[in-house]
Amino acid sequence: MKNKKRITSLTLIITMFFCSLHIDLFADEKHYVSQATPKEEEQFINTTVYKLNFDDIVDKNSLNGTTEQYTVNGTPTIAESDNIINNNSDLSISSQGDITSGDYTYSISEGKAIITGYIGSDSNVTIPESIDGYNVSSIGSCAFENNEIICSVKFPDTLTTINPSSFAGCSNLNEVSLPESLTTLGYYAFKGTAITTITIPKNLTSCTYTYSNGYNGPFAGASELKEVVFEEGVKEIPDYIFASGGYTSYITTVSIPDGVTVIGASSFSGCGNLLTISIPKEMKEVKSCAFYNCKNLSKAEFHYNSATINTSNYGTQPYSLNLNESCFEGCERLSDVILTENVISIDNNVFNGCSSLNTITLPESLTTLGYYAFKGTAIT
Repeated sequence: MKNKKRITSLTLIITMFFCSLHIDLFADEKHYVSQATPKEEEQFINTTVYKLNFDDIVDKNSLNGTTEQYTVNGTPTIAESDNIINNNSDLSISSQGDITSGDYTYSISEGKAIITGYIGSDSNVTIPESIDGYNVSSIGSCAFENNEIICSVKFPDTLTTINPSSFAGCSNLNEVSLPESLTTLGYYAFKGTAITTITIPKNLTSCTYTYSNGYNGPFAGASELKEVVFEEGVKEIPDYIFASGGYTSYITTVSIPDGVTVIGASSFSGCGNLLTISIPKEMKEVKSCAFYNCKNLSKAEFHYNSATINTSNYGTQPYSLNLNESCFEGCERLSDVILTENVISIDNNVFNGCSSLNTITLPESLTTLGYYAFKGTAIT
C-alpha cells in the first residue's frame, strides 16, 4: 500500500511539472505572437495563400516555386501557395514561378528579370528597364505570341536576349527598334509580324534556328519584311539570322556596311526574293550556305581590297577571301558574279545549280577549287 501511495505521489508530481512546462511554452508562444506586426499577423490567408509585404522579404530571389521558406523580419514562414500577393503593388507569384507586376509577368534568373508575358492593353509597348528592382535582360519564349493588339515595341538598353517565338503571330506589330545591348535572337522571334524593315544592331552575335524544310531563323515567316540594314560597326553577320528554309521570304534589299568581315552560315538561305548583294572589301569569309537557294539573286559583287596582312608564317600576304561550301548553291538566276583578286578559295558546290551563270572570270589569286563548284551552271 505504501509503495502504491509513493507511485501515485510521484506520478502527480511529474504531471504537475509537465503541465507547468506546457503552460510556460504556450506563454512563450503567446509572447512571440504578441510581438508580431500587423503585417506579419496577416500573412496567413488560408491553407493555400499567404499575404506578404515585399518590403519585409529578405530573400526575393527565393520566390521561385510552390513550397518555399521565406524570412519575414527574421521569422521563417512557409508558403505553400499558388499565389503570393504583394499588398503594395499588383504583384503575384504563381506556382510555376511567374510573377505578375502591372502589365507583365516575369521570372527571375541570376538576379535578372525575364519577361514571360504581357497582359496590358496598350498597342504601343515600351518594355521597362527594370521590374520590382530587377533589370530586364530577356524576353521569354512566346511571351507576346499571337498578341494582335500591339503595333510597336521599344526595348530597354538592359535587354540582351529575345528568345524563340517571342513575338510570333503578332500580326499588327509593324515597328520594332532592336537595342544596342542585344546579343542573342531566337528563331521565329518575329514570325508572322507586319515588320517591313529592320536594322540589326552591331552587338548581335548569335541567332538560334530550327529545322523545318530547311533552316529557319529569327525572321523566318516574317512575310512583310522587305528591307534589312546592318548597323555601322557590325563585324560579323550572325549564322541563320534571315534563314527561311520553310517559309517564303520577301526580303529584296540587304545593306551590308564596310567593315563586315564574315557572312554567317545560312544567314540568308532561302531568301528567294533577294535581288542583288554587294560584298564589302573587308570580307574574309562567306560561310557555308550563306545565300543558299536565293532563287532570284541575279548579281553578287565583290570589292577589291588592296590591303596586306602580316602573318607569322608567311610574312606579308595579300588580303584574302574564302567562299565556303554551297554559299551560292541553288541561286538559279545568278548570272553576274564579279570576283576579285582577294578570292583564294572556292569550296565545294559554291555555284552548284546556278543555272543562269554562263560566264565567270577566275582570279589569279585562286589556289583552291572544290568539287562540283560549277555543276549545273551554263558555263561552256
